[in-house]
Amino acid sequence: MLGVNCLNKCTLRSETCKNYAKDIGILFELRNFPNPVDFSDENNWTTIIVHNLEREENIAKRRKPLNSKIFAAIIERAAKAHEDGIDALMANVCAVGKTLGFRRSEICQTRADKVDYHTYPSGRTVMKALNGKSTRFWDASEKEMVIKSNTNLDRIDSGKTRFDHQKNRQNAEQIGMVADKKFRKTCSLTNMALMIQRKRRFGHSLDLPVAVYKNKKGQIKYLTGAVFTNMIRRAVKEVYPDISREELLLYSCHSVRVWACVELYEAGKLPDFIKKRLRWLGESYRVYQRDTVKTNEQHNEALQESSQAVMDLVDLAISEELDSLSEDDTKNSGEYDDED
Repeated sequence: MLGVNCLNKCTLRSETCKNYAKDIGILFELRNFPNPVDFSDENNWTTIIVHNLEREENIAKRRKPLNSKIFAAIIERAAKAHEDGIDALMANVCAVGKTLGFRRSEICQTRADKVDYHTYPSGRTVMKALNGKSTRFWDASEKEMVIKSNTNLDRIDSGKTRFDHQKNRQNAEQIGMVADKKFRKTCSLTNMALMIQRKRRFGHSLDLPVAVYKNKKGQIKYLTGAVFTNMIRRAVKEVYPDISREELLLYSCHSVRVWACVELYEAGKLPDFIKKRLRWLGESYRVYQRDTVKTNEQHNEALQESSQAVMDLVDLAISEELDSLSEDDTKNSGEYDDED
């Protein structure tokens, strides 16, 4: 089926091309020829073509980032809810995600009762999500802290999170953090520790995913991408009640990673800083940058000196023109002020 992409060009949709390719592959096999289509191989020419079409289709549907208003709504709802419920977990995950820029698989599971693993060609498996031991904590004296259910979290001074499995294959990469002692409620390290304390209260193994909560029936559940997305959209609706359905659908669990990038971009951080902190190898971070109110304001600020120079020249030209007027010109300029 033909569709119009964001460049206003008619093209076959990626899903249609993918299905055509699969059918062609079956035809090759029926005629005893090698199947040229292998979507499990990222270097297969058909995979590359379809992937490029998918990316082009998604340019106009980039995920929207969270912002301070949405985050505040999530925190406010958590403050009124039970500390072991989904609302409290949401506040924790968003606070940590603002610094670490989670990918979905790094914090969420596909199912609420099953852990997602990645299996390497060698047969070795690794859990995709961060677990209760992924982050280490230290106090101000650089003594490592073991987070227990009764640990005073105000003692946390610094920490480091290890990503055992990453999309970019830079496995076991570690990202250091310093505690935000002024704003503990939104501090990434404090909220990571709160998730570990929740696991301690549940008696839940620290070797398993860190993002867990209890549902209304008291059952321990893992955070899934679907639940995370629904909770974010609920908060967005609270902040922007008149938002259209189309715009609401641009928010998902991936909005946290976009938000993390936008925050650093708005703060004027250099590309290498953004790539290092949010764990990008290539230049794909650029598609996460957004045209926000803050960047608009920064644009105005950057032009302040130029605008002032223009106005100085305008004022100078007016002043020089007035100085060049004769005394008679000045008097005559008001001769009709009191007439029709």
